[in-house]
Amino acid sequence: MKRSRFRAASLLAWLPVACLLGLAFVATPGASEAQTAGSLSISPTHFYGGQAVTFSGSIGRSGKHKIWLEFNMNRAGDGWTKIEGSTRYTDAQGHFKFQFPARGMLNISIRVASQGTATPDIKFQAIDQAVSVAVQPGGNLYGGGPCSAGFRPFKAYDTVSTEGFQVKVDATPDGEPPLKGRKVVLQKRTATNGWTKVAAGSLDKNGEASFPVTLSTTDETVYRAVLGSVTGGVNKIGWFPSFPTYVDPHQRPGTPAVALVTDHDPGAPNPTDLDVSGTPGGPLTDKVVVAWSPGAAPTDPLNAQDYAVADPGATVHVTDLVPAQSYGFAVFARSAAGICSTLAATDAEQTDPTPPVSNVHTTDVQPTSVSLAWDLPNIDPNLIDEMKVRRADGGSPPTSPAGGVQFDSPPFSGDTSFTDFTVAPSTTYSYSVFVKINGVWSVAASLASVTTGAQP
Repeated sequence: MKRSRFRAASLLAWLPVACLLGLAFVATPGASEAQTAGSLSISPTHFYGGQAVTFSGSIGRSGKHKIWLEFNMNRAGDGWTKIEGSTRYTDAQGHFKFQFPARGMLNISIRVASQGTATPDIKFQAIDQAVSVAVQPGGNLYGGGPCSAGFRPFKAYDTVSTEGFQVKVDATPDGEPPLKGRKVVLQKRTATNGWTKVAAGSLDKNGEASFPVTLSTTDETVYRAVLGSVTGGVNKIGWFPSFPTYVDPHQRPGTPAVALVTDHDPGAPNPTDLDVSGTPGGPLTDKVVVAWSPGAAPTDPLNAQDYAVADPGATVHVTDLVPAQSYGFAVFARSAAGICSTLAATDAEQTDPTPPVSNVHTTDVQPTSVSLAWDLPNIDPNLIDEMKVRRADGGSPPTSPAGGVQFDSPPFSGDTSFTDFTVAPSTTYSYSVFVKINGVWSVAASLASVTTGAQP
């Protein structure tokens, strides 16, 4: 499906749809030099071109006076120019308060003037109108994991056909002042490149609106939002459209029929490894996503302990698991668009326990020392994190890596022997050796009894 792309940004206020702004600001030259006096304030201080702004203050002398607005472009040689249609009158004390549409320009100065007197000026900075459109589906369709559909924020979104989503409209994408209650229309592009109404609503207090949409087609659909004109009172804000936003709906693949978890190397200890495979989920399947967690199978790869992506039917060799732990596995089908099946085929399996060393025996016994040796378990030695040798007095060896006398236990480096130099002559001892893999200790591999010789 062919898709065009546009850069998401605010449309600038020079667009023709903002032409209403010019109607209020026909200016004529001829304002004379005036003495500065009185005061002037405006509300709001952040506004759009054409928005009603309240001017309040004093002309600086008592009595009822004819007043008007003047502007200055702040360029070299510019003077003050009266704004046509802005004439008002003060009260008997020289105070005024009235509304007038804000000029849709930047860095111009405005003041209130009367014959021979003018208030201090205020620099006006009209804010450009802006509006953005985003798509928000249910679930984790844009979650960024292995089952994430494609999206380019405010430009283009992949969705799922027949599954609803929200079109989010934001008229304050860069911190513009919200206009609560402003009308907004969601439109869809027609086959002849026109626009047709989909839904209508109003901006909330945050300048946002949301429209629920469901597409039953897999054809690309283009939306835009149009902010309505604001013309109540003295407002003269023109209508304003967003950039187009593209929505590309896809079908979701079916659920895989089988997930199968097997021992990686039957007949050998496998405390950290399992193999997983799954069948495709129908013709839309491009890849499978294998996800796993301790206990129950995950319902979404994003809430799994880990996941892997593979070709349909391929075997995934899962490593770095915890020994003697039950794991649940889920196999999801994934389409070429990155959209996964809602449901997964599941299976469960338990890893082997941490294997102990074997053949613990003495290699030398002296009155003040005992040397031991053993054979490592039949696994990759790199899996072993730590080994401990524990000693007990008498003929009952320790059954826990926390029991008996502890010796210094550095990280495992392939050790297969140990010498105890802390024994006494003519004394019976017993020893146990323990192996730790991924935080889980093996059972004890023990030497039940060894007696040191008498001191010569």
